[in-house]
Amino acid sequence: MIDVAENKTTPPARRSPFPVRVEVALLIACITCFTMLGLVQLMKVNGMLILAVAAGLVGLVTIWLGGTRVCLPLYLATAFGDALPLPGAPAGISINQCLALAVLAAFVVDVIRFKAKLPFRLAHVLFLIFAVYVLTAAVILKPPQTEYPIQAAYYLFLTLIITALFWRSRWLNVLLGGIVVVGMLLLVVPGFVEFATGKNYMLNGKVLELLRLDGLAKDSVIFASVCVWMLFFAIYLTFSARLGLARLMFGICIPLIVAVALLTFNRQTPILIAFCITVMLIFMRSKYKYLMGGLILVAGLAVAPLFVPALIERFAGAKSILTDHSLTEHHDKAEIAKEAFIHHPVFGIGHGAFKDVWHEYIPYGKIYGFYETPRNRHAYVDMGYLQILTEYGIVGSVILLAFFVAVALLFLRCYRLSLRITDPAYTNIMAMCAALFAQLFVSLFVRDAFLTPQTCVVFGVFFAACTAVEHAFAQQQEGVPATAPCPA
Repeated sequence: MIDVAENKTTPPARRSPFPVRVEVALLIACITCFTMLGLVQLMKVNGMLILAVAAGLVGLVTIWLGGTRVCLPLYLATAFGDALPLPGAPAGISINQCLALAVLAAFVVDVIRFKAKLPFRLAHVLFLIFAVYVLTAAVILKPPQTEYPIQAAYYLFLTLIITALFWRSRWLNVLLGGIVVVGMLLLVVPGFVEFATGKNYMLNGKVLELLRLDGLAKDSVIFASVCVWMLFFAIYLTFSARLGLARLMFGICIPLIVAVALLTFNRQTPILIAFCITVMLIFMRSKYKYLMGGLILVAGLAVAPLFVPALIERFAGAKSILTDHSLTEHHDKAEIAKEAFIHHPVFGIGHGAFKDVWHEYIPYGKIYGFYETPRNRHAYVDMGYLQILTEYGIVGSVILLAFFVAVALLFLRCYRLSLRITDPAYTNIMAMCAALFAQLFVSLFVRDAFLTPQTCVVFGVFFAACTAVEHAFAQQQEGVPATAPCPA
């Protein structure tokens, strides 16, 4: 594999024989026809079998026509919640697993059709070294009750998929737009429905005294984090989408995403949104960015009376470790994680092991609320930096630190290149990456946000954006306009 930005003799990637609009039209037509056929046959004998066959055919058509551009956003929309059971399938088989397999199949198809290449820079090499270390250490150090890190391996592979396939700006925009659209349907809209009805669907419709939205995610913190993550994609596409109608649509998504994220009433969410949006606007290249910042500020002040009192109440309750349940849990988990690190300082306890072995490292006399906690309960560190140190040890932490230094140097290099490209979209996508990294570094203070699908997508998008910037700069140096159609 070679870096496409450095190989100036690489021929244009071979595209599909159909225009993109024709592919989309065929995809929609096939999905509609097979869905209607399945619904009709469902009322007859062997209807479930026929429906399964129809769904399989729809899946094959989707994989061929849509590729990873369609399959990856659909998978990511289900990667932040619990496993969704597949109707009529044996126990243990979920929609999430089927979509994960569809992504792998679509990746193979796209590699064959478009000759995907994986660039190797220092940051890529360090990332691969860290991935191999994490997976190898997890298998070697695996406690009997801990599962093998199959999910982590898949998430790391997603980074490589995005890096290899989405360096073309058109494909990258399709991926980010697909994530926003699917996320609006499966996260933001259910969040507003939950707010309007006052019912928590993850608790079988139980009405809570203090409603904190979590939509279909596992909890309100993850829900807010994913919404903020999508927010930066929407902001970037509002400034850089090719079609005016698309820019308008993504612009409308911005206040809706912000509102539903704030309605989770997490203490850190408003601070995170304000800080990361500021970072993104600083790096962006657009005469309208200050107008965007002003509109967001005015909108925030306008809706502040709706959620500020509840946030003040949440902050006011955090007066003491003994009176705030969240602070008590964070304190106890930190003490347990420190004890685990003392016992395994070099290589750590292995990726994902803390949730199963935490009860073996309880430092009696230093914690408040975990003495009576059932030993079979899954507990997480909830502080990303401490989780990295505990599960990956000194060796893994040093590799990761070197990786982030390499990422920072790569970002500075590509950001400077983007400023020399006539199309500001390349600068704006680097600004989006800056906001995503800012969200990651802040989130690591309050949750185990590392090696999640969300973080691995950030790495993949960043690497793909860097390759896109290098390729566009090389084209501009050769006299090809940076705004020329990408060979996708």
